[in-house]
Amino acid sequence: MKKMSKIKSFILLLVMFTLTGSLLAEDVVQVKPFTTTPGISIDDEETFSMELVNTNAYTALEFHLFLPEGITLDMDYPFDMNSDRFPGKFKKGVFIPNHDYDITNPTPGQYYVKIYNTSLETIEGTEGEILSFYYETSAEMKPGLYPIRVTGTVLAIDSHNGVEPAPSVSFVKITDSEGNVPANALLDLGNDEIPSFVRTELPEKNVIINGVCENLVLTDGEDFEVATAFTATQANFTTNVSGYKTLVLPFEADVPDGFSASKAISVTGTSINLESASTIDANSPVVIHGEGSLVLTQENAVLAATDDANLTSGVLSGTFKSIPAPVGSYVLQKQNGLIGFYLVADVQPTVGAFRALLYVPDSGVKVYTIADDATGISFSSALEEGNEYYNMSGQRVGKAQKGINIVKRSSANAIGKKILY
Repeated sequence: MKKMSKIKSFILLLVMFTLTGSLLAEDVVQVKPFTTTPGISIDDEETFSMELVNTNAYTALEFHLFLPEGITLDMDYPFDMNSDRFPGKFKKGVFIPNHDYDITNPTPGQYYVKIYNTSLETIEGTEGEILSFYYETSAEMKPGLYPIRVTGTVLAIDSHNGVEPAPSVSFVKITDSEGNVPANALLDLGNDEIPSFVRTELPEKNVIINGVCENLVLTDGEDFEVATAFTATQANFTTNVSGYKTLVLPFEADVPDGFSASKAISVTGTSINLESASTIDANSPVVIHGEGSLVLTQENAVLAATDDANLTSGVLSGTFKSIPAPVGSYVLQKQNGLIGFYLVADVQPTVGAFRALLYVPDSGVKVYTIADDATGISFSSALEEGNEYYNMSGQRVGKAQKGINIVKRSSANAIGKKILY
């Protein structure tokens, strides 16, 4: 239940002080990391906690609180003051603090808070919660990890002395209905101070501090987005390969033994021209060939903002988000035992994150197959002009029929291939 009485008028604003002294230890006011979901309303009376760690007995404070887009405070009743730290009294079980407050919302997501006491009574203790904020979350807010920043903090000892801590940062975890956040969600904390009580709750992976992520671990098939370029001290990506797979990575990596990679650089007629690659370039899609678990790692990997990345290389275009394959593109699939790039006509299959599509506009080809006798990776059209087509009974037909066909290619070295049309 909300306990703090509403303050209808404010007579005294914070006294302008002369800031003196040094920060002997940690002086910080910041939100404690918390977890919530989209669609929380003010009526739910959900709160998050703000902590004060202090080396002196302070009488007043002010700060700017910056919340992620989609989280807003109850401006009619923004917070409770902690009775363990603020002087005051209980009246019929309700705590009435001796401190007054003022709060404004100058820009969306920004809250300017002042807490003061005309008698210069001190805030008790040196750590722990001082305020519990009432908030709501937009139903449209996407699950993820979002920074919370506090700037412009002033902690007053008296009307003449105080300290001004550096800007600090915390975070909120927005989960889905099952309590999960996206596997590849990044938490970018910028270059602000990180309080001790925030550091103890940081995730073990995918946290960016001062533009550096110590441990980047990407999950294959899960959406990935980079808002601002950063460097990963150690970048990791793992996927299972069984035959052939398209792949696009946000960082450069060498191809390990047992696997091969090729760039689809162009098309000539109905053939795809390939170029072997020992290194997978960042944001440059390739076709991988091999069997087993493909583990790709890179030290000091540089990742560009995804909005700035060009994921096209040759005739392949990659994606870091699961999407429906556009009509007219080609998707690498295995149908009836035949692996190839199949034309997307009316049914649009889903292409997962870190995959690529083949684009050959208006080629008229239904499928680009992988030759059984390929020494490397070799793609060519099974529906070339001059081919001879036979049904499964061995009867020659004038053209490829719906279903399985046996094709004698016009090229003499490719006879008896089974294709799906």
